[in-house]
Amino acid sequence: MDIARIGHSRLQPRRALSLAAAQVHRSKAVMLAVPLGTSALVSIAGVVLAHLAGREAASLAMMLIVQLYPISVGACAVVALGDDLLAELQESTFVGFRAVQLARLAVMLAGGVIGACLLFAVLHAFGVFPNDIGWLSALTPVGGAAIVVLVAYTAVSLAGSVRSATMAVIAVMIFLTLFWDLQVPNPIDQRQGPLLVACTAAAIAWFASGRSERLLERAGGNAR
Repeated sequence: MDIARIGHSRLQPRRALSLAAAQVHRSKAVMLAVPLGTSALVSIAGVVLAHLAGREAASLAMMLIVQLYPISVGACAVVALGDDLLAELQESTFVGFRAVQLARLAVMLAGGVIGACLLFAVLHAFGVFPNDIGWLSALTPVGGAAIVVLVAYTAVSLAGSVRSATMAVIAVMIFLTLFWDLQVPNPIDQRQGPLLVACTAAAIAWFASGRSERLLERAGGNAR
């Protein structure tokens, strides 16, 4: 029981890295492959359109095509965080399911941010990134990817349903794409508010999920 408490409450950096690597291996690197692969496909589409239709037409088309990136990242996060048949088994280990979920969240955030940076770098270099005002515009795809991953984590943790998490990610994407981004063109203002809300919601989900973890620990202690 003492080992379980140590594992749940204090995870050393080396063990945390090992845990994250284990989640990447368990998912067969899908948590990184999907963001990076989608980033590459969207970037290639932008380059091809720039050569075929010119920069102005390509930039207009990319306003829609770029949205495929956060959608794919959000869908991947929902599957990675919500479709786990071993949740109860992991709760019985010294690490705990909450720490496993946090490791998956970190991996998805890393993959989403890296993919967004690469996507922006390519589209910016070819002059086809929508509403490009310079490198500050990278905050739009980077922040968007981080938001949908945090929303997926929050929805899975609180609702415990892949369907609910999927609907939450879709709702957030619709809000950002069709309303918020159009009303707030400045990249900093565009992302700092939604990111703050998403981080707060994820923190609440983290503490809320700790309650079920403690209940399982007590149940295990009573059983012994």
